[in-house]
Amino acid sequence: MTELGGKKSSNKTQEGPAEVDVEIQKLTIVNGWLSTEKAAAYIDADAKTLYRYRKVGRLKGFKLGKEWKYRVEDLDRLIKKSS
Repeated sequence: MTELGGKKSSNKTQEGPAEVDVEIQKLTIVNGWLSTEKAAAYIDADAKTLYRYRKVGRLKGFKLGKEWKYRVEDLDRLIKKSS
């Protein structure tokens, strides 16, 4: 931390989209599956949107215990169809 005009300032920068994308890519390389929260961030949507897509058959998901998992391949396919 540095002091600027009597105010303390952190040298840390906030995570931007590029850092988030890199983190998501690291997760996908490890296992190819994302949780609902990470899958929603990956396609820039809300978790409710993923639920609706599953319900109407636009997206496949796998329930592991109480949590849904989504394959990155399926999310990429969904993005390509939407654009």
